[in-house]
Amino acid sequence: MNLEVFGKDIDEMHDAVEKILISKNKDYSHGYDVHSNFTTMAQLCKLMKVDVTTPEGCIQYELIKKVYRMLKLINESTNPNHESLWDNSMDCHAYQHLLNSYIHEKMQKNTQEPLVKPPDVKEKVREIKEKIETKGVPCD
Repeated sequence: MNLEVFGKDIDEMHDAVEKILISKNKDYSHGYDVHSNFTTMAQLCKLMKVDVTTPEGCIQYELIKKVYRMLKLINESTNPNHESLWDNSMDCHAYQHLLNSYIHEKMQKNTQEPLVKPPDVKEKVREIKEKIETKGVPCD
């Protein structure tokens, strides 16, 4: 590739990036400050004590970012330029599942037991029988 072609490639990439930045900025930030979404996210993470140096914190950050974007678009009655509200909602749902599975896995490693133990069926049946029989109804 010669220098002239290289220069044209750089110009084309720059133009494409500029269009994307301006377009996405309308979905995420407020027109008065192109960095407002980062400021808001920083404040929210600080308020909620989200530690983005951990996998759990990174998932929390992504979830908060998606919820923030969705609420911004809804509250401003703005049609998104990228990702529909449906896509955004599905992302929130996915991040929630990822966070739950991460927490579940982390707790299992710490306790070496499942978080939700299956109920002892025999014990449950005995408890129910007792409750019914205390009301004078035979169970056998």
